[in-house]
Amino acid sequence: IGVDGPVTGLDEEGNLLCRVADEISRDVRLSDAALSQILRRYGTRQATELILCCSYFNMLSRFLESTRVTLESEPVL
Repeated sequence: IGVDGPVTGLDEEGNLLCRVADEISRDVRLSDAALSQILRRYGTRQATELILCCSYFNMLSRFLESTRVTLESEPVL
């Protein structure tokens, strides 16, 4: 979602998910407030899975960027 600043144009859950992704990507560590919100909303297991998913995609994109992996070009049909 391409906006400057926090995402606010979605429903409450969508805004929270974007906040979590933004904080993990930008700050590396979730704020206490965001962590509290996802624990309340999703419980420990699903909150852990959400954090792991966001962290994995950050790791993958940083690895690919750092190793200069190029995208495959689309085949011409």
